Amino acid sequence: MRRWGIFLFCLVLFVKAGPIIKDDISQFYAREAFDARYEGVHKDRYKINYKSNYKNNHKNNHKNNYKNNHKNNYKENYRGDNKNNSKKRYSPKVQARGTVKNIIIKKKTVEYWFDDFIAVKMKYKNNYKNKSRDCQIGDRVLVLGLEEDLDDFYIGDFNYGRHLRSKGCKKYIRISDMKKVSENPAYRLIGRIKKYIIDSNRTLYKKNSDILNAVLVADKTTLKDEDKYIFSDSGTSHVMAVSGLHVGIICGIILIFVGKINSIKRLSILCVFLLFYNCLVGGGPSISRAILMTILSCLGFFVFRQVDLINILFIIASIMVLQNPYIIYNISFELSFLAMLSLAIFTKYIKQYVYSDILAGSISVAIFTSPLVLYKFETVSTMGVLGNLVILPMMALIICLDMLSIITYYINIPIYSILAYINSSIIDLVMVLLKRIGDYGVNNIDVRDPSLFKLLTYYIIVVGLAIYLDYYYIEKGKYTRELYLVKEEVVEHI
Repeated sequence: MRRWGIFLFCLVLFVKAGPIIKDDISQFYAREAFDARYEGVHKDRYKINYKSNYKNNHKNNHKNNYKNNHKNNYKENYRGDNKNNSKKRYSPKVQARGTVKNIIIKKKTVEYWFDDFIAVKMKYKNNYKNKSRDCQIGDRVLVLGLEEDLDDFYIGDFNYGRHLRSKGCKKYIRISDMKKVSENPAYRLIGRIKKYIIDSNRTLYKKNSDILNAVLVADKTTLKDEDKYIFSDSGTSHVMAVSGLHVGIICGIILIFVGKINSIKRLSILCVFLLFYNCLVGGGPSISRAILMTILSCLGFFVFRQVDLINILFIIASIMVLQNPYIIYNISFELSFLAMLSLAIFTKYIKQYVYSDILAGSISVAIFTSPLVLYKFETVSTMGVLGNLVILPMMALIICLDMLSIITYYINIPIYSILAYINSSIIDLVMVLLKRIGDYGVNNIDVRDPSLFKLLTYYIIVVGLAIYLDYYYIEKGKYTRELYLVKEEVVEHI
């Protein structure tokens, strides 16, 4: 079977994630039934008094009272979110041990990420503002605190407990006390390297350091809202999420020193650097997918002398779902796999009419990812293709110059100031162009309450089109083995 990877993914999805999806579907219909019941009661209540002079006032009062009372009751019964009994959401004090893998500083909290749980500390407690971080990356600590019930953890209407589970988090602990026990030497070294990169960028680049730290080591703690809006409005937010683009650039830099990956020894060196970079940025579904795809592609070439990108993609998805079924709700996982799947399917067709690889890739990615972005965030930029034409050719140059400036700064070669000045000028130019392209969201498409049914219908139509094109071009004899041959050339080049 040519597409056995798809069958494997469907099987894993049915076995591991099926019960979770079934529960969500039942909850969805429960909410729909409640909304329909509310609308029916409201309609019958005012049918007699439709022509009354007090229609508007009474209607609004009834609507507000009914909505507030019954929706609050629904939330209490359905979610168990009773504010008067909020303590039920917490279990008694718990303790957990682990090594700090990543630290994320937010406006009101500091998040310490471990292997399978997260510990959160409020900034205002214990005069936090006058302290440095209590723990560093690589510290083995004992955490004491209250555990949040992830099954009943909502922020507004957002299911934050499920979001944490999609990241592999099994516990959420509000810290009451945290003690350092020992250190993990490997992660301690990674933490020091990450801190040095962040501090060096702040010294060398000043105002542009926030962008470089977000792009290179996924540190977005000081990224300005204005910069986020510029990337969002221009449809280029993906460059701020460390993913396949960054892994490709890192691989390119490694290949300059190692040469072609034509032996297991060189592949091992590449794997070590990629796994180190994964730990440096704190991991995540998108970068894990990119690293696994790189490694499996090289192994597939060594063993079979040919690579099927779609099979590898679904094998990786199967592995990640087996490890954590909740990952199917992670937006990074969804967008990363849809982007790669769209590239694998549509790029070869679009390149017949578009002679730019970047333009063909940008259009291909937009086919699968734009509807999901619109559904999740209720807005999508129509200028993403143009924005990618501006930023993608510059990303490799920006990251390379940043790494060179940091290395020369470390060994105290005066050229670092020149490299930083050139890189800052490039970043300023790119930001100006992206700001013009985005135009403060004028070119965005906004949709209120997007329909899940329409989203699924769109994907069914697009997948049907992809299947038709595949068989159509195979019959014409153009792409009988193109998928394998193209990937073989790529891997041979690597």
